[in-house]
Amino acid sequence: MRTGETVHISTLVGTRIQHLDGIEATSQFLRFGLRVGVWLPAHMTSGGKALLADLTDEEVRARYALAMAGPRGQHLDVDLDSLFDQLADVRESRIAWNFEESELGLAAMAISVGRPGGHRAAISIAVPIARYTRELGAKWARDLIEVADEVASPS
Repeated sequence: MRTGETVHISTLVGTRIQHLDGIEATSQFLRFGLRVGVWLPAHMTSGGKALLADLTDEEVRARYALAMAGPRGQHLDVDLDSLFDQLADVRESRIAWNFEESELGLAAMAISVGRPGGHRAAISIAVPIARYTRELGAKWARDLIEVADEVASPS
């Protein structure tokens, strides 16, 4: 594992992500544990934002309109204008960020991976915010882009 931190792969379903698999950091005493099988609001997670950025703003708006009209919609706390600003940044940089949005003490970054026209998934790196630095974030962002490019290249 390049990072020494917990890494997840997740998928987008509607306005939520599900962590499908992961590798938990084992060399760190203070570490972020696995969340395999856990569903979270996409707009609060780095993986969710990375996958939402693959969609147009109209597609994102339609997904949230449908979710907010449903029985759980009253509990869905999302500022779409802020989300669209974040998604624009992700579309430009390819990296999505989460600084304590989904969980206190968590810093996470993610990228969407897959082949053009195929199913997309997000790879995210989760680290206790106490250990996060801008330098590590920049290095891991480069690593995520490298991995995503490898996945997207034809075999």
